[in-house]
Amino acid sequence: MEETFNIDIVEDDEGSVRALTSMLARYGKEAGVQFTVRTFADGFAFICDYDGSADVVFMDIEMPNLNGLDAAKKLRRVDGSAVLVFITNLAQYAINGYEVDATDFIVKPLAWPSFSLKLKKILHTCARRRAASVRLDTQEGQVVLERGEIYYAESDKHYVTFHTARGNFRVRMSMAEAEASFKDYNFARCSTSFLVNLARVTRIRRDSVSVGGEELPLSRTKKQSFLDALTLFTGGN
Repeated sequence: MEETFNIDIVEDDEGSVRALTSMLARYGKEAGVQFTVRTFADGFAFICDYDGSADVVFMDIEMPNLNGLDAAKKLRRVDGSAVLVFITNLAQYAINGYEVDATDFIVKPLAWPSFSLKLKKILHTCARRRAASVRLDTQEGQVVLERGEIYYAESDKHYVTFHTARGNFRVRMSMAEAEASFKDYNFARCSTSFLVNLARVTRIRRDSVSVGGEELPLSRTKKQSFLDALTLFTGGN
């Protein structure tokens, strides 16, 4: 079965949209992959309609209503996983891509040889991020997080709150469901109510764990299994 990637194109120039969709179709035919493509004429329309499903976002920078850089910043508030690629005729904007974790930068007019090489790298990055990301249905809408950016998860009755540098995201689910979802990604419970990203642990005390600048309880019932998991993760160091 061919692999499918969801592509969002945010571009106000119809000629550039046609060129990009044509090159995507050509690449898909030659590489044996499928693309589901949505197009938006400006950043505002894109952000208003964004549903968290995009694997790759091709974003023009100079657009009416909401420019690409500002739209990208809003995107990153809800999706840290989508691969972001800027397309523009203004090469001097390239440096700004680092502010929003842009994977690449394509200068117009698009040329097939360079585009195909860039797209191969982009899809490789996309596949890697797919494996490391999780989609969460919060009360405010769907959010996509890379598992590595999560500090810890905290349960409260029928909800779990995921704590990250981007903010806290509350999801209706059980801690058992959260633990099952993260069991292969170096997370472990330090107590009944807290599931910790072992890569984010900075210090262990007798009855607490330092994670993301906060002290979480290390319960007697979870202490040994947590320390065993942490030792395995760090290789005994």
